[in-house]
Amino acid sequence: NGTIRNNLIGFGGIRGILLSGNSLNWTIDDNEIRDNSLDDAFGDGIALDPGSADVTGNLVTGSASQGIVVTGSSGSTITNNTISGNGIGTDSASGNAAGITFRPTASGNTVDLNIISANYAAGLSVNDGGTGMRVSKNSIFANGTIVARNGDPATGQIGIDLNEPGDDLSAGTPPFVSLNDSGDSLPGGNDLVNYPVLDTAIISGGNLTLTGWARPGSVIELFIANADPTGFGEGETYLATLTEGSGADTDAGTGSYGPGLVNGLSQGSDNTNRFRFTIPAPAGVSSGTTLTATGTLGTNTSEFSGIVTVSLIPEIRKGAYLLDGTPIADGATMPQGVEFKFLLYINNTGPGVTDASIQDVLDPLFAYEPGSLQVDNSVPACAAQLCTPAEESAILASVLATPFLSDAVDADTASYAAATVNVGNQDAANAQLDIAANSVLAIALSARVQ
Repeated sequence: NGTIRNNLIGFGGIRGILLSGNSLNWTIDDNEIRDNSLDDAFGDGIALDPGSADVTGNLVTGSASQGIVVTGSSGSTITNNTISGNGIGTDSASGNAAGITFRPTASGNTVDLNIISANYAAGLSVNDGGTGMRVSKNSIFANGTIVARNGDPATGQIGIDLNEPGDDLSAGTPPFVSLNDSGDSLPGGNDLVNYPVLDTAIISGGNLTLTGWARPGSVIELFIANADPTGFGEGETYLATLTEGSGADTDAGTGSYGPGLVNGLSQGSDNTNRFRFTIPAPAGVSSGTTLTATGTLGTNTSEFSGIVTVSLIPEIRKGAYLLDGTPIADGATMPQGVEFKFLLYINNTGPGVTDASIQDVLDPLFAYEPGSLQVDNSVPACAAQLCTPAEESAILASVLATPFLSDAVDADTASYAAATVNVGNQDAANAQLDIAANSVLAIALSARVQ
């Protein structure tokens, strides 16, 4: 064992650092490893060939071939490095490579908390036969977007490329993404473990609710996506770690996806577990943000998933009105038995939402007036997130002009039972409720003071 620390290495050598033979338990930290093999197609920044090391805090850039290549190594950790602009050799057509490559004989290595960006091929590649590469909390983006030193064009490679049998070991093989398979049984790098499939991502009341499918027990890492041309993500900004089947997962069901499209993208097919997580909306996530995810089973981490776009569902706003439309102020005193209108509405300033569900429980101080439920989705969204009093009056007038719905669960979208209003079919077997883009969904009902 030994330590390589605080060096400037590069500008022409074939390899910046090479550990081979019985080179075990080394520390490689805080080095700048730059522009190795300027006049050659091949030359790595760091090569563990074989060997094991803790590779920490290094800048690896401009290598003709891999930034870091791991051959026959187990137990190495690659942490807090910047690995950018590698794989740009003069003979890039045969020599291009990933930021980090794990060869078929590598196993049991960890890649955490690195910046892996703008490498000529994939950000990280696991060759067919390599297993146990755990990839966690990295910032991976813009890989496959740069040209080589000799002007060869960008490859269009992806963030994490798990090679299938027969794939090119240096450059990968187009279209690079390995679609999920039923039962997650196909061979390949990291056992070609299936990525999670993200179905919906909705912000409401300051929380983000994420739904989708994942293999049982998958550790899901969620990222703000830097989407590549395939429509799949590269995970640029780590957000959260979520475990399928944990106490935080509120969907214990199973289901199928594919072979049809999910969010406009073919992601393979599987019959597997559903998930539903609700977390405080992370900083930087708002309506229109695109998300991607990886899944880890054991120590095998997947490729990045297809992206999902975040939708915003604002909080339900509530108001009370006399029958002539006069607003009832908060704290006002109402005589017993006087009928008035409750208005509940959602000002949806984002894209349309499919299969929404709303539930509200009436305070026991009020008696519901049977047959008074009305629902409307025809009013355009208010100009600001909070509607003005005049806009609220227009919303009330519009919903009161609609037909009354039955209280029973039947073919319409709303029902009332046991002091509970259910709109949509997630909590009761009503008809499906879809909220149009840039519109107000309004619900009205009559009540009396007990």
